[in-house]
Amino acid sequence: MLISQSISNLINGVSQQDAKLRLSTQCEAQVNCQNSVITGMGKRPNTVKLAKCPEFPRDKAFFVSDIDRDQREQYKLVITDGKIQVFDKVTGFSYPVKQPANSTYLKFYSQRNPQAQFQTLTTADTTFILNKEVSVTAKH
Repeated sequence: MLISQSISNLINGVSQQDAKLRLSTQCEAQVNCQNSVITGMGKRPNTVKLAKCPEFPRDKAFFVSDIDRDQREQYKLVITDGKIQVFDKVTGFSYPVKQPANSTYLKFYSQRNPQAQFQTLTTADTTFILNKEVSVTAKH
């Protein structure tokens, strides 16, 4: 049976439901398309390679976090093997980071899921790093 109808837009995106259960504003598949309430369905914008960050060994765990200060200042924070690295998102430039020597605070205790072990919070010019696997103690 062939059905013909006018569809105003496909803003509800892709659905894996049976065709009888899908809304008329949903489709079965979309390739290289982007839906918008304002402009309707259009071509997906292309990607632009801005910079190449260094390769990290696949056999070692690492934690990655974004630091977005504003439109012009955006960074990637990477923790690997107890070492912090910060890269500019646009240029890939690696910034020097001061950190204490022989610190075990940044070591991975859970090799399977470092993203769950660490958490970051950026306020103004300071990024705080929390290691959920280490108990905090006061120094005397």
